[in-house]
Amino acid sequence: MASLSRSSNSAELAGPHFTSSPTKRSRATPKPDQRFLPFCAPDIDDDELVELTETLRTGWLSTGEKVRQFEREFAKFVSAKHAIAVNNGTTAFRLAIQSLSLQLGDEVIMSPFAPVVVAELVRMSGATPRFVDVTEHGLHLSPALLASAITDRTRAVVISHVAGLPAEMDELLAIAREHHLTVIEDAGHALTATYRHNMVGSLGDITCFTFFAQKAMSLGEGGMICTNDATQASQWRLAMSSPWSLVSPTSEASAAIAEPDQARVTTADDLAPISIAAAAVKTLGSKSAIASNAASITSTQFVIQATDGYQASMNELTASLGLAQLRRATGMWQRRREIAVTFNASFSRFVELQCPADRQDSQHSWHMYLLRLNLPRLRITRHQFLAEMQARNIGAMVNPLPLHLQPRYTELFGDQSDNFPVATQEYSREIALPIYSRMSDADAQRVIDAVEGIVKRFRVGATTGH
Repeated sequence: MASLSRSSNSAELAGPHFTSSPTKRSRATPKPDQRFLPFCAPDIDDDELVELTETLRTGWLSTGEKVRQFEREFAKFVSAKHAIAVNNGTTAFRLAIQSLSLQLGDEVIMSPFAPVVVAELVRMSGATPRFVDVTEHGLHLSPALLASAITDRTRAVVISHVAGLPAEMDELLAIAREHHLTVIEDAGHALTATYRHNMVGSLGDITCFTFFAQKAMSLGEGGMICTNDATQASQWRLAMSSPWSLVSPTSEASAAIAEPDQARVTTADDLAPISIAAAAVKTLGSKSAIASNAASITSTQFVIQATDGYQASMNELTASLGLAQLRRATGMWQRRREIAVTFNASFSRFVELQCPADRQDSQHSWHMYLLRLNLPRLRITRHQFLAEMQARNIGAMVNPLPLHLQPRYTELFGDQSDNFPVATQEYSREIALPIYSRMSDADAQRVIDAVEGIVKRFRVGATTGH
């Protein structure tokens, strides 16, 4: 595997600016074959430090020019016309679901591998999440099952690009368009992914990204909601804005404070078409009750708080990280792809293992490396395999339970494991291996050696000795 000069020392993953003195580090660092290899680690470089320092020196940390720049550059990167930066992925999905104006009895279709927050937001709106099984190959919402699941109550379809492999969008979009359904893409795993040479980010009507700590582009928190609909984008931008974003140094409101006579008056009538009332600045004349009680005040500005009370905008520091990470997103993907290719070359030699799905006409983002175990050929369970990886200090994981197996939904809908046989079966044999751009060649080899060692020891017919 080609090396990108990544250090195999876990103490250096955060970069040289965050390490202790060489003497202390050499005493504290375990041997390479003993140290814990985490499931994920952010790829932080000097670019991030430069961006953060520049932002801190401006003295403005709430939503401002860095956020707007991040939105513009992100929209261009994913080929969307509009991108709105928000405080986390949950907010992106909240805005997407709210835009559907769901009513009691409405339904939203999603696969059991959709994020639990999406199903909960649908339930909070009074509608019902309806699960549809996945394809065995890519673990995506099954086009073959979607059409028969649509009823006269169906309002939208949520499509999750599992692990970073794009779903079968042509087939899914055709069915959704035929039934006039809104398509929401869950692209939390899919930054840098392409479907038939089109970037994931504008294939459906709405696309939601998240930049949580475990994501390939890690900002700690943050999210982005994308669309090609200008009207919808404007409504989202107003709905999620902090009222104080209207008094940033570069806003109209800031200019109005300096020159009150030139203030743009925003009235309640301006906000009427917005389903979630926007924060706004309103200039009250001298005849207002407040202004008339202060003889020295001829014109007073007041901030009208958004009626739903949410403050959902991204801050400048998060956007600064985003700008730096976005510039290196392609390079980070290339490194993950190198590791995935090496994993595939090794694991494809074992009948006990099944490498992750891929497709020739699209680009996998390799956000996750989902290895599937052929359990009948092994003498251990998936749980025991995971324990063996942990015993070797490899941070392998399993994904959260599919929605139909989550306790809250078994209580609501009963045991549905037989209704989603593919999702149930495939989840029971998945293991997610570490794959991130900070991994060194030696790190990747440790993962390979651990997996191969466990397979050789516990394959059917093998002796029980070490």
